[in-house]
Amino acid sequence: TVDSVTVQLTISVAILGTTRQNSSLGIVDFTDLFVNPSGSYTFRFVLESTGRFVDSVSLTIIAGPAYRLMVSTQPGAAFGGDAFRVQPAIQVGDLGFNKLEEPGYNVSVVKVSESGVGVLAGTKSLFTNSSGIVQYNGLSIDTKGTRYILEFSAPGLVSVRSEPFEVFIGPPNSLRIVTRPLFGGVQEIVQPHPVVQILDRGQNIVLHAPGNMSSSANQT
Repeated sequence: TVDSVTVQLTISVAILGTTRQNSSLGIVDFTDLFVNPSGSYTFRFVLESTGRFVDSVSLTIIAGPAYRLMVSTQPGAAFGGDAFRVQPAIQVGDLGFNKLEEPGYNVSVVKVSESGVGVLAGTKSLFTNSSGIVQYNGLSIDTKGTRYILEFSAPGLVSVRSEPFEVFIGPPNSLRIVTRPLFGGVQEIVQPHPVVQILDRGQNIVLHAPGNMSSSANQT
């Protein structure tokens, strides 16, 4: 009969790779195991047919070299033209997603083109600090949309995308004349009728602005 052996960790962290192998001439060879979080671990090998097990000595997994960018704080929803309520933060990580204190990486952010027509504004290129982190401030998108996505990149590192987020129509901020009155007689209605749009900071039309609008005229 062929016995099978499984391998697990003595703490609740997943092992990646092939964790179940059949024996061959009484030997079980695990060839592709790895653990992502750095730290000290003990491997437990369990013979399935009897439940007997043996533990390895403690093994220390150390973080690897800088490999990727990771989103540590996802951007939050915002009003058109206003800074995101929650600004994104980016962390340098190794292949196993361990956080690395790697300063000096120039991290740039762009809006993924297929995620909406709005324009990303703000300081879009920053260097990682001594903790390997970039904290953005003041990023905004002008046009409303439901699934905006940002992409962050740095030379030599694997880029990363944010989760989708929404940009809503904001509160009234300005007015735009759509149709200008051109002529009219004394005590006659001016023609054409003037039409004014109410806009938020991102120039989106505010569909349900509170209150009324007044008009006045100055002689020129």
